[in-house]
Amino acid sequence: VGIVAETGGKVSNLRVGQPVISLDRVGHWCDAYVSDAQSLIPLPDDIPLEQAAMLSVNPPTAWRMLEGFVDLKPGDWVIQNAANSGVGRAVIQIARLRGIKTVNIVRREDLIPELEAEGADIVITDEIPLSKQIRDLTGNADAPLGLNAVGGESAREIAKSLSDHGTLVTYGAMGLQPLQMSNSLLIFKDLCFRGFWVNAWYKHADTKDIHDMFNQLIPLITSGKLTVPVEKTYPLTDAKAALAHASQGGRKGKILFVMN
Repeated sequence: VGIVAETGGKVSNLRVGQPVISLDRVGHWCDAYVSDAQSLIPLPDDIPLEQAAMLSVNPPTAWRMLEGFVDLKPGDWVIQNAANSGVGRAVIQIARLRGIKTVNIVRREDLIPELEAEGADIVITDEIPLSKQIRDLTGNADAPLGLNAVGGESAREIAKSLSDHGTLVTYGAMGLQPLQMSNSLLIFKDLCFRGFWVNAWYKHADTKDIHDMFNQLIPLITSGKLTVPVEKTYPLTDAKAALAHASQGGRKGKILFVMN
């Protein structure tokens, strides 16, 4: 999160002292830099800074995957793995606000009540066969969209659980295993397999579409309806400890640097 120090004469959407986030891919590790005004997203003064610091990646990834691939309607089901990740939690919260139901796959049972409290409809552990669990718990309901950040067998089980003509979007590879899909999923279910990376979307999206998205996300963040948990913050001088903490399994939230 940056603070506007000075504006050019033709800039009308930013004011000195205003907090902003930048969509530029360079210049973040410095005290000051010059940016095109259109690359900055203005923020309200009362936005929680820790949440604002995470606003450019996880919430937009969740938003675009729910918006950009399938015409989801209230009551539709979305199935996702890595549901306790930053993106996964954003998917749960945004879907709940839109009346979309979610099946959420996690690796630890202790995460189930935590995600249910955030609005998850169904939370299951990654036991095999996942597809049978999903069919039983949803009453074999239609699920037009699956979100995959793991790969391997987990992704295949999600694909098996999708409705005919459904779409599986892959945006991560945490399991370090390739997608392994049976021919029948293509032949008999006519599934669509897509990939998504929000950085690539930023490069090709219309500036108006980017700002329209943030105009919808920012009020959710400010009101507390959309949050990403933070486990601990560190000063930059404790970078080694912060990186060690971030690499630990079983964390309950993000690890952030606080710049003084």
